[in-house]
Amino acid sequence: MTLKPEPSSASNPRQKSDPAAVAPHGRARVIHLSGIAGVGMSSLAGLFCARGDLVSGSDTAFHPPVGDVLAEMPATLHRGFAADHIPNDADLCVVGNIVSRGNPEAEAILNRHIPYASMPAALFDNFIRGKRSIVVAGTHGKTTTSTFLAFLLTLAGRHPGYFIGGRPLDLPRGYAVGRGEDFVTEGDEYETAFFDRSSKFLKYHPDILVLTPCEYDHIDFFPDETSYKQAFANLVNQVPSSGLIVNCQDAAMNREVVARAYTPVISYGTQGNRDMGIKGVKSKSGGGFSFALETEQGDLNLESPLPGAYNAGNLAAGIAVALHLGVPVAIIRRAVSRFNGVVRRLHRLRSIGESHFYEDFAHHPTALARMLESLREMHPRHKLVCLVEPRSRSLMRGDFQSRLEESLTRADEVVIRQVSPANKDPQARWLDEADLAAALERSGRKAQVARDDEAVRRYVRALDLSRPVVVVAASNGAFGGLPQWLANLDPEKEMRIKP
Repeated sequence: MTLKPEPSSASNPRQKSDPAAVAPHGRARVIHLSGIAGVGMSSLAGLFCARGDLVSGSDTAFHPPVGDVLAEMPATLHRGFAADHIPNDADLCVVGNIVSRGNPEAEAILNRHIPYASMPAALFDNFIRGKRSIVVAGTHGKTTTSTFLAFLLTLAGRHPGYFIGGRPLDLPRGYAVGRGEDFVTEGDEYETAFFDRSSKFLKYHPDILVLTPCEYDHIDFFPDETSYKQAFANLVNQVPSSGLIVNCQDAAMNREVVARAYTPVISYGTQGNRDMGIKGVKSKSGGGFSFALETEQGDLNLESPLPGAYNAGNLAAGIAVALHLGVPVAIIRRAVSRFNGVVRRLHRLRSIGESHFYEDFAHHPTALARMLESLREMHPRHKLVCLVEPRSRSLMRGDFQSRLEESLTRADEVVIRQVSPANKDPQARWLDEADLAAALERSGRKAQVARDDEAVRRYVRALDLSRPVVVVAASNGAFGGLPQWLANLDPEKEMRIKP
């Protein structure tokens, strides 16, 4: 099913004389993206469109927010996968990592000998090559850090290109071709494609590498912590000796993977021998925090509007790169004070009286714990309710069940949305939601399992808003549209007890 008809050449806005729509290589190339509705693939589609290429793509569904982003592009979108979705004159097919052998588009690409590439390889070859490659990698905080760095360099007038796995609140979109010499990329450690099982970030060849806190994750792809750590060690070994590594000193895995680096390392953190020390972090009621950062230019006393004081580390990492590139301190201060973060990273959806509703990405037990601790600091007198959908590949597995339980004890009440993974491996150990809820009850929390989206909504409708409550919807998936529903909730019509 074609969601948007292919425009004719007579009416195609990409073929007008607008300089922004003219491809720098002389003609518009025909690009097809198989699996276009992924966060990274949709951003890559946006980069190709911005360059003036003729873009099409296929996927099984186009849910918001990615679907909304794609709908704004001059691209032809197809629902489902089929060989005839690929243009006959395609110059390049980009294959997303959701596409495997047997997919009709994968088979057509191979049988017709169409030039193809993975998402990260296409990104590097078409947009990063020839620029200073700044890659932000790590388990926690890489989206916020890469977004802040792109925002900071933009504010400094350096016109960076960037590629971010999220929707920035302070930039027009999560990607830009850029006309400056810097390109900032959020580096994902997950697998590249069915024909390349290595980590995506190994395709970006960093000149400057930022390592935010690293901790074992993606247990479906990395069989053990050693293999996970090795991927980051391989990335470290790509950085030239003339480059730079900015490393979180607080994380044990980070210290290990840079121990034999041939590249200069600047460390940041709150502990140990660090070059840039974070100190005096103070949360503000309702959100925002202040902190001091030790640098060679003296202490920087900074104020941030971001929710979650753990973001001091993310800001410090970006500041380290900016100072290395010679960005003036005055611009750094301004960037910190104006940066509002990324959608779905402890993002406040709305308030009803003294009660507040948030959403968060929540892909890992550590991230979930830090988020709940931050909400407790921001709203110390509120009842804290966590609606959690353990949809990430790590959280769906039972290997992290005890850690997930420990993280969720930071909430007063917990609703666990039951998730049924597709193609469930009977040999694997999976999360037991009922056992998790029972363990939370034994620890003194109220907990229940919601078997469908409507059960979660019923719980919210029954909340007593006559006393202050904080509710957070935590998931790295769509959560059945719950965040959008919370943002538009009408308490007069739907709430049992009004504020």
